[in-house]
Amino acid sequence: MDLKFCDISQIGRDQRCRDKINYEELSKLLGPWPDMCHDIKECSTVLLPYHHDRLYILFIIDMTKKLVYIMDPLSPNLKEKMIGDDRCSPYRDILSDVANHFNLAMKLANPAWKDNIFDWHREFPTWVPRTHNWKKSGFLAYNYLKKWNGGRLMFNTVEDTLRMEFLVDILRSRENECDNFPGELKGLLKQFRAYLYY
Repeated sequence: MDLKFCDISQIGRDQRCRDKINYEELSKLLGPWPDMCHDIKECSTVLLPYHHDRLYILFIIDMTKKLVYIMDPLSPNLKEKMIGDDRCSPYRDILSDVANHFNLAMKLANPAWKDNIFDWHREFPTWVPRTHNWKKSGFLAYNYLKKWNGGRLMFNTVEDTLRMEFLVDILRSRENECDNFPGELKGLLKQFRAYLYY
């Protein structure tokens, strides 16, 4: 998934200020993507990034375990936000909004869908890299998305390295129409890539 889900469903906007949501368009995001042949009915995991007002979160929806992981790079200390012992309580409203739109889109993409992800168990992994710097948080959320394997995440958290890796990924993306880079730029990209994995 990408941030189009949040854009189309206008998650984070006051409900009184939202336009009518096109759930047909939203459900297409759950369908096959270019170069990716998958059927949402057979997917075991959906990675759904959220962005609003400099806040990036990755919701990982595990369809097999009926579990939602909440991956927030900006929360090294949740004690002041927690209600009781529930680490996920600060995200209840956001998850409610995400779940509502996801469930409606899923019903269109998969008519057999009867679940409500808001009712699923939630986990807030404490072992993911975090930051106090909101400028770095989006790059960390991107790496959660890119490197998620169901277990511990290991990657370089130096801000310059995260930014450089993001830039290289964008420039090397198949969706990038500028595939005819000048030779000098191709050389620089190779150097960046070599530096990142040195």
